[in-house]
Amino acid sequence: MNTQRDSQGLCILALDFGLRRIGIATANRISGTATALTTIAARDGEPDWAVLDGLVAEWEPDILVLGLPYNADGTDSEMTDRVRHFQQQLAT
Repeated sequence: MNTQRDSQGLCILALDFGLRRIGIATANRISGTATALTTIAARDGEPDWAVLDGLVAEWEPDILVLGLPYNADGTDSEMTDRVRHFQQQLAT
């Protein structure tokens, strides 16, 4: 297992959603940093679920963090809605 835990024993995976690729990083709450792990292919925002499931099984994260993009004025964008949809898919 490749688990990287922070000083409180938590493993955090951060996901950067994209329509063609989803970036995956390990994150540390104490230092506020993230370290790139890998990217997985996506087709119109749909990831290769088998690859994503495999990463989650390997790392056994305590927390999954998703970046939520907004417009410059703080309003929701089209990508905000896409990330929320992706979040719902992850939860099931």
